[in-house]
Amino acid sequence: MDMSEKGNGESDLSHVYLTSILHGKLDEIAAWKEKKQSQDLIDSISDGLIFYIKQLRKFKSGPKRAKEVHRVIDSLMDRELKNKPELAKQIQCKKGCSFCCHQIQIVSQDEAMLLAKRAENLNIDLDLLEQQSNFGNDVSDVRTDKINETEWFKQPFEKSKCVFLNEKKECMVYEDRPTSCRVYNVISPPKECSPEKSGIYVAQVFLLNAQVLASASLNLQKDPSKTGAAAGYLPHMLTKFLKKKKRQKIDKGENVR
Repeated sequence: MDMSEKGNGESDLSHVYLTSILHGKLDEIAAWKEKKQSQDLIDSISDGLIFYIKQLRKFKSGPKRAKEVHRVIDSLMDRELKNKPELAKQIQCKKGCSFCCHQIQIVSQDEAMLLAKRAENLNIDLDLLEQQSNFGNDVSDVRTDKINETEWFKQPFEKSKCVFLNEKKECMVYEDRPTSCRVYNVISPPKECSPEKSGIYVAQVFLLNAQVLASASLNLQKDPSKTGAAAGYLPHMLTKFLKKKKRQKIDKGENVR
């Protein structure tokens, strides 16, 4: 998959869910004084989104498609950072830094299925997950970009941690971590990513191709004629698919915890 292949020049992105950082960048681009340059870049981004969505819909939905998105995302980021060595040196993210793991993350349906599969073999805190699922709701809430983040940030720090974060502050599913985690890199002090620092400016690294693919992966609903992102907030989506797996096991007469 390569964003260099052009689409149809359709730049109406109102029906497409975008990552928050790409949405902000598009607003910034739209405000440029050089209108032709601005529109050309927006058209190019739109073409990339359309191309990626079409390519990803060729894959069967589920964990394997999520893994393919992750593979390409990692490749795009490596390529872009190799071309920006000075930027790469400024990235503050490292193993054991887990402030961002207390933020509420968006995952695609494919990623939720992958994480549910991984969770079956891990001792995650199901009670905490159930509590957190009350903050992340359905696709319509995601599309408005109005999350219950205000309430999320009010809860105790420990209550906001990702259920896949272990005692050593390491991700238990790092190789299968969501796209929203993969593309989140900062050059500002890591502690400023903490929900406790809500309102403080965080200097995120913006890598265009990776953000375009990340956005495309949130728009893979089975019926292309329907609007809305095929995504949701991690606690809600994970709970949804774990319950589905539990029902399937019960129907098969298998033991469930």
